[in-house]
Amino acid sequence: MRILHVSTFLQGGAGRIIAALAIAQRRAGHDVIVVADSGRHAGYESYPEYIAQLAAADVAFDTVTSTFTRDIALNLRAVRELNTLLGTQAIDLAHTHAAVPTLVARLALGRGCVPLVQTMHGWGIRKTPEQAATDVTLLGLADAVVTPSVAARDMLQALGLAASVRVIPYGLDEIASDARPDPDVAALFERLRADGSAIALCIGTLGDRKNQALLVKALPLVDGVTAIFIGDGDTAPLRALAADLRVTGRVHVLGRLADASRYLPLADVLVLPSMNEGLPIVVLEALRAGVPVVGSAIPEIAEAVDEGRTGFLFAPADAVELTAALGKAMVAARRASLRMHARQRFETQYRAERMIADYDRLYAELRPAMPAHG
Repeated sequence: MRILHVSTFLQGGAGRIIAALAIAQRRAGHDVIVVADSGRHAGYESYPEYIAQLAAADVAFDTVTSTFTRDIALNLRAVRELNTLLGTQAIDLAHTHAAVPTLVARLALGRGCVPLVQTMHGWGIRKTPEQAATDVTLLGLADAVVTPSVAARDMLQALGLAASVRVIPYGLDEIASDARPDPDVAALFERLRADGSAIALCIGTLGDRKNQALLVKALPLVDGVTAIFIGDGDTAPLRALAADLRVTGRVHVLGRLADASRYLPLADVLVLPSMNEGLPIVVLEALRAGVPVVGSAIPEIAEAVDEGRTGFLFAPADAVELTAALGKAMVAARRASLRMHARQRFETQYRAERMIADYDRLYAELRPAMPAHG
């Protein structure tokens, strides 16, 4: 089968899932091509390591202009470029990973000619009502809509999406990475631990949606905890906030590091103060590493965290509740149980094999209705 994936950028957790799915499909013998946006925008780009992983697995990767910008002229240009890229080779199934990629793929491939699956990885917090309505309409162009969480499905249906939505939770490989932690970064963790500090690790793109500032605001309320932030984006606001709150020595903003999950086993707890998520990959990575999660009680995080067994939840944007949740997670007597149950939850719900099998079943359901090529 020839499978086309179209995304905005191969970035963050969604980019990782797209790459992993494409690689698994190639290893199963399918012909797979991944297409993303050719440009770069503030805070948005395709990660070089994801592109390298595709190349190493013999998955074709290319770019068009534009699958990201909401500009119909650029989107139509992307349609023409995608048609040129594909040439005369037939596509058996298209899998898109955001609303604009769905528009581009559907216009390029035609309606009713090629089955199209869209996975809605995340919704974002800055969409205008008009943009949200447009995206719901574009979701209707797909033959099947997938979300990684029940909460995301319910949100789409509340927004007026008439189509049924399949929930396929993300899945991860058993082994995080073959790469060892960077020696300088590992030395930072070791030094902090030697100084008696508990380490709260926060991984994700820096900004309002992930709300890392809340963890900095909580630090003056709790003793003996140091926060380490890993993620792309503007680091200056977090550093400035730490200086204002006089916790500079307890805040380390490292920027983006490849294979950030390598550092989870070095931390005492993962903190995720997000205001909005799809299904946060970093939570699944923490479960795999046996690291307790302290997360905001938005539905998408609450769905993945078993309160009191694999971590603790707190009211979104509430620094006092975050402090209390951190205190619970740091109790020495709880740690062994939290780690054991975190690992068990990963094994039973979030392995890559289950995700890939779920998508295989969905693809098989759609393809019988596809007309024969030629």
